[in-house]
Amino acid sequence: DAVVALGVSAAGPAAAAPGRRGMETLNWAKLPEHLVVAIGMEAFESHIFAVFSASCAVQLARYLAFDQTLGMVRSYFSEGGGANLLILIWSLAYRALVLRRARRLVTADRARYDAEWDALAAGPGGSSFLLQLRDAAAAAALHGPSQCTACIPGISNIQPKPRQMTRHITTEESTSMADPQRGSKGIIPPSLCHSSIFTVSRQVSSTTGSWRSPCLPQQLVPLTNLDVLYVQAVLIHPLLVEKVRSWAAVSRGLFPRNGPAWVGRLGMVCPEEDLLAAFKWARIKGVIRAIEKILRIYHKDVSRLVDVCRQSIVFDDLPSMIDCLHVIAIDPDVEVLRVKNRLDPTFDPAQSAGYRDILLSIRISTAETCSLGVDLHVCELQLLLRSFFTLKSDEGHLRYVSFRNLRSE
Repeated sequence: DAVVALGVSAAGPAAAAPGRRGMETLNWAKLPEHLVVAIGMEAFESHIFAVFSASCAVQLARYLAFDQTLGMVRSYFSEGGGANLLILIWSLAYRALVLRRARRLVTADRARYDAEWDALAAGPGGSSFLLQLRDAAAAAALHGPSQCTACIPGISNIQPKPRQMTRHITTEESTSMADPQRGSKGIIPPSLCHSSIFTVSRQVSSTTGSWRSPCLPQQLVPLTNLDVLYVQAVLIHPLLVEKVRSWAAVSRGLFPRNGPAWVGRLGMVCPEEDLLAAFKWARIKGVIRAIEKILRIYHKDVSRLVDVCRQSIVFDDLPSMIDCLHVIAIDPDVEVLRVKNRLDPTFDPAQSAGYRDILLSIRISTAETCSLGVDLHVCELQLLLRSFFTLKSDEGHLRYVSFRNLRSE
């Protein structure tokens, strides 16, 4: 629509009657407002209200520049400028009502989370433990790339935003990897297509050998293929589960369980029970939700989607969570790219409808992840308190999904 309007505006002067230079000039003056719409819709689609506001402002400025009389107002409204302005005002008002409705949806849930937070902060040693937790989160944030710095309290931080990266492979390297004389190790055998995600990575590693080139310093570029991102997530998922289990074992961490008990420790599981079946491990993020985030939040940038593969650990108290952060900070296989500390007292709970936790964006670099080519894949680890975990419910989650959708998040 913007392209058509741009063409019509540009053709206006050519269609003007001979000798009507003033009309031709006025028609050419319409070009900037259509340029604003055309460029804005293409480059700033997620900020459509701002684009529309700029178009109305440019249109009004055109009339102010070419007509200083009272007839300017009549001309402005007769050519559709008033309609555009009214549509903009109605859109902004409707958006405000939608945001108000979103806040009302989660009012009760936020009240429960806020009450739990107040009880936590007012409890024995609560303030002291929260400060220790902030220091531990900052220390974990330093356990990453040299360019990363400690996180600022709350969800905002000065660390670079983590991105999914991939190694740039030249044409010569690509030809060498596909050389039949050397064997094609980049193809997953058909027999593994229906394997469980908890065993596929090891089957790939043992069956195909080195699936990707080893971890060598190469040029890194942002990953742009969503299919490749999901293949990486499936391969690294069982390795993340192993890491999470090891961290929980030394920090008194808990996991959601299948059965009557909501959470439990790995040591509480009977030997004959299958650990993978006894607990509710987080699944790979749904494709529909992934596409929503890419379009709504990340401006079609696939590389910014860093929570496709994720896990969580539940803790009874803050000291256990602090211990877990210390364990992660000294793990040589882990690179912490970012820490979002929503358990910081300065965090604004309106951003999360009152819910609080700690989110870590991490990479796992081991011989196995290198052989599978997933050592650059960014995973998400959620650390949360049991008191907040037990407040979560299916109905509450549905309300939060509606809250998130109304806010276009």
